[in-house]
Amino acid sequence: MPEDLKLATPQKQEEVEQKLLSHLCQGPGAIIVIDEFQYLLAGRDLEDPSIRRFFVSLLCGSRDSKTKVFLISHVAPQLGSDIESRCSFYTLQGLSPRDTERLLLYWFQFGREDLLGHFPSPSDRFLSLLGGHPLATRVAGRLWVEHPSEDISQDLTIFQRLRDTIVSFVLEKITLTIPETEFLSFASVFRLPVSREAFLRWRGEEASNMLNALTGQYLVESSERGYELHPLVRDFFYNKLSTSDAAPLHKIAGKFYMDQFEKFRSANKQLVPEYLGEAVHHYLASGERTRVQSVAFYKQELKPVALLHYRKGDYKVAQKDYVVLVQLDESDVDAHFHLALINARNNKWEEAELHFGKAIKLRPKAPWILQGFANAKIRAGKLAEAEQLLQESEEANPYHSPTLAEFGRLRERQGDSAGAEDYYRRAIQADPDNAYAYYMLASLLYREGDLTEAYEMAKGALAAKPLDDRNKDLVKELRRKVEEVKQPDR
Repeated sequence: MPEDLKLATPQKQEEVEQKLLSHLCQGPGAIIVIDEFQYLLAGRDLEDPSIRRFFVSLLCGSRDSKTKVFLISHVAPQLGSDIESRCSFYTLQGLSPRDTERLLLYWFQFGREDLLGHFPSPSDRFLSLLGGHPLATRVAGRLWVEHPSEDISQDLTIFQRLRDTIVSFVLEKITLTIPETEFLSFASVFRLPVSREAFLRWRGEEASNMLNALTGQYLVESSERGYELHPLVRDFFYNKLSTSDAAPLHKIAGKFYMDQFEKFRSANKQLVPEYLGEAVHHYLASGERTRVQSVAFYKQELKPVALLHYRKGDYKVAQKDYVVLVQLDESDVDAHFHLALINARNNKWEEAELHFGKAIKLRPKAPWILQGFANAKIRAGKLAEAEQLLQESEEANPYHSPTLAEFGRLRERQGDSAGAEDYYRRAIQADPDNAYAYYMLASLLYREGDLTEAYEMAKGALAAKPLDDRNKDLVKELRRKVEEVKQPDR
């Protein structure tokens, strides 16, 4: 692909698509690996018709050539018979129970710093909860050292469906020094493994010493590519940073990657797009747009930064990002959609309707657009308008889990508890990882007095989204209520 390739028009996109398919399906054999495939999914299916068409054509053509395609996802996709009939599915399994036990005892012994003596045997239940996940086993060993006489399996049951999320539980149980917390906050801005030099630029030898210390624990992981945080550890610390606190850290990271890019270009006459892309991302996240406006990666990297600001609740900053994106590309559906949501939050409904109209015109009957704007309508008390949008969304896709959950919320606002419960259950059935649907159903059942099932649904919400404080608080409250019922005051 030439560096100056333009894909602005559907005709150009189709031309490039046909060239790719011709090369991959008729030329020499190739191995194509598409990691993080879940980001192409809406729910569990491919929402974009053009992407679906491309994959069907690719898989059909590769069947008669030597080309192999690997799609890697941590969400089990449901791609329809046209794609699934041409695929073989594999699920990676964890360690065997025996190997899990050996590794657990190793980390238990390591944590106690005691090479002698008798060590307790973990129960079968304890081992089964770890699911053979190596990182979960390492973290559990640390937790077991801190609470050797307690049955911690009850605390781990909430993570049965997503083993490595016990990381978030343990992070709340350990005590970090202020410098260690600051170090992990800095490390959390990096999306890729990074060399030791990046940490030295931040705080010199002090950072180097902390890096050595924390690498010996599960908090920092090392590989041939460099140092990185486990994704959940990264999220845990990054989500605690405000945009203003994160900006100077992103600035350091941006300069590091830009220097790396220039270094390779000068010394080896080699362009490393990965370094340039990361530099642009970090400069945008630090608010220094002018430094990278002329770089080719500007638009591509501004989109995730805008979404980051939106999710952190920095709507003023996000609005500026999305206005720039619309100026760069008037047909940017996602930018129009988020501008509609932001203006709705500010009660600027004329502007909100304008951008919503442009988004839905570009992507007619897209469930995520209809449902998202319906959410804004419900928040503003415009229930009749919200219901109309949700009906259109459900007609477009009866199994769109966010739409079903939003319909449940609407029914609650309308005083129809039975209807709300039905919609929440349908949302969970459509997507077992919909934390919002679990939380809303748990809250509804709690208000209606069904503590036992409310507790189970709350645990489901926490398993699906373990870093959410609201989910944690509901689980704690319901656990306390359930225990009070089991052991009433005498």
